[in-house]
Amino acid sequence: MEMSEIPRRPSDKTEPYHTRPSSPSTTNDVDITEIRDNFGSHERLVSPKQDSNPVFIQHVSHSTELPKANWWERLLLTRDLWSPTWNIYLFCIIGIGFAIGHHVFYASLEGKIVYGDDQLLMLRYGTALAFAAKASLVASVLTAFREQMWATARSRMISISTLDDMFAAPETPLSLLNLEFISKAKTVAVLALYEWLSPLIVILTTNTLLAKPALEVQQTSCPGVRTLNFSREATNEFRDGLKIDGYYRLSVNLWNTTSVNVTDPSFFDYWAGPSDQGKEVFQAATTLKRPFTNIDDTFAVCEKGWNCTAEVQFAGPAYKCQEMARGVGATVRSLEQESGVTKPPFPFKRLAPMGNYTWHVHATLGDYTNPQLNEPVVWVGYSEYLNTSLSSNDTSNIEAWDPVLIACEHYEAAYTAELRFIDGAQVHRIKSRKLLAPLINTTLVEGKDANDGTTDNTTATPETNYILPTDTEIYRKTAAYHTIGCFFRHQVNGSIYQPWTVVDTRAIYTSLIDNRYYTAVPNLRERLEEYYETLILSLFGDPRFIAVGWAANPSMMATSTTGTNYTYPCTRSRPAIAYYYRARILALVYGMAVFLAIMGVAAGTIALRKNGGVSRNTRFSSIMAATRAKSLNHIDWNGPQRDRGHISNDVMRQKLGYGKLRSYISDEVHRDGSHESKTAEAHYGFGFEGEVDQTPAVRSRRVFLTNTVDG
Repeated sequence: MEMSEIPRRPSDKTEPYHTRPSSPSTTNDVDITEIRDNFGSHERLVSPKQDSNPVFIQHVSHSTELPKANWWERLLLTRDLWSPTWNIYLFCIIGIGFAIGHHVFYASLEGKIVYGDDQLLMLRYGTALAFAAKASLVASVLTAFREQMWATARSRMISISTLDDMFAAPETPLSLLNLEFISKAKTVAVLALYEWLSPLIVILTTNTLLAKPALEVQQTSCPGVRTLNFSREATNEFRDGLKIDGYYRLSVNLWNTTSVNVTDPSFFDYWAGPSDQGKEVFQAATTLKRPFTNIDDTFAVCEKGWNCTAEVQFAGPAYKCQEMARGVGATVRSLEQESGVTKPPFPFKRLAPMGNYTWHVHATLGDYTNPQLNEPVVWVGYSEYLNTSLSSNDTSNIEAWDPVLIACEHYEAAYTAELRFIDGAQVHRIKSRKLLAPLINTTLVEGKDANDGTTDNTTATPETNYILPTDTEIYRKTAAYHTIGCFFRHQVNGSIYQPWTVVDTRAIYTSLIDNRYYTAVPNLRERLEEYYETLILSLFGDPRFIAVGWAANPSMMATSTTGTNYTYPCTRSRPAIAYYYRARILALVYGMAVFLAIMGVAAGTIALRKNGGVSRNTRFSSIMAATRAKSLNHIDWNGPQRDRGHISNDVMRQKLGYGKLRSYISDEVHRDGSHESKTAEAHYGFGFEGEVDQTPAVRSRRVFLTNTVDG
């Protein structure tokens, strides 16, 4: 639309904008020269009714002055912090710092246990960091948006409606639907869109701190943790009848004596067999196929709601089992002991498929009668049932059976036991063991007559390694080991004959026999050692035995009550909820947000250069100062609804641009009737095409770094 087509107010004349008036007139007898000079306005003030008449100026009293800034307004903190050009970079850096802080904060919570409502509190902290990061990045982008918006208005003519949408874009998302806005100010539109999408930063990053099922583990101390100390068997005197907490202290041994007179020169005590209480505990473990425990002690050691684990070390008996032969036609090796070599007591060919035995154990050969003691080797012959689809009655089928021979020798070992109190139950196990020495370092000699009081005509060598009752302490401790081994040997001793499964052994009551087929379980060598360890661990279930002591002080015998004075290091755990940090999502969200913000800062920097290094804002004073073009006074801004802010569509379609306004001549009429013509000083503002000079301003490095212009 040409200038002549612009809607004008009814009072507007058709004269050119810069026509110099020819006759003076007055304006209500008011001299505005001083006000004009103070505000730097050189425009002709147009009367609504006399647009073409010259303006009379009345000088205002010198007592009327602009208000001065008070001390508070001069403080740095109250100045316009959004105007300096460095804010565009400062807020971007601050936003990146908050994003990094958000990551560090969540990373510090990774894997930590959630207590109570802590998760909600941590999420609030994270949301605060996300909001701070978002606000800082948006502040930086909005600063760039301002610079780019002014650069766009300065470089092209845009309709008033589009200018409205540009200035309102941070407040009204519907402004982005303006096609001219999107086509002529793409960068401005993208920066405005960033601001409207920025809440996604808070929404998406908050969801990166989750909770997952976990196990809370604490290293602490538990009361009443027990251990085994068989050295007290060496000093136990059964005649004393020691009581603790009203209970007699028990030994695994049953003793006899040569005389009731302890001063008799021929007096000594000798081992008579396992005690009934010991056999009761061992039999319970055998039947249960796990260590015997006292369930009442569980919560005395481990608090309800927790699972506890403690490791204790002790010395005790152990069986060392070795495989001597496997397979049909295999060569059978002899057992090489420290004291000599011993051979198996039965032929290997008795085992299926060469023979009819699927279980054939000799465990008592060379066992001395009282008063002497010897540890027999446990020879275990068995046949593995390879194919359960084949009949077990057919012992000649080589596809069904694989013969194996094992020899087990009694040792003393250093144990590390793991005592576990889980869900109100005790599940103990041997974690590791180290064999120390053979229990009785003798070797059975076959074919040599013996006259030493044994039940069979066997001889063991060397005799110097015999442990005699007169070596009281060593004898009593060895007897305790021998008792546990004796129960073990009597349980595994015997045979199972096929066909028809003729059973002559108590092994069927142990965990060593698969009762579905009455055959040995797989990995029998390891299972034999584990079964023996089960018997040893069962002593923990009855604190009346003198071998049971406090783990914190093994020299003290454990009582039936809780050892609150004897706490021992343990690990306790319970199901819990732990923080789970999805760092990848947070990094992706912040990475995109920061990248786009940096692109926006770059766009703002380029726009600032186009603006000559002068930063402008969008405050009321800046907009007012930018609308001083004379031609704007000739437009009918009232519109159809007057004071409601609605402008007619014809006006809204007019194209304006921002730049340096063309200079013009104005008249000043004095009171004495004289008048003076002056050329107005050029200033910047919005104007129609041909009225504004949109040539890019010359960039000043100093101005670029420091200046802020509001007008």
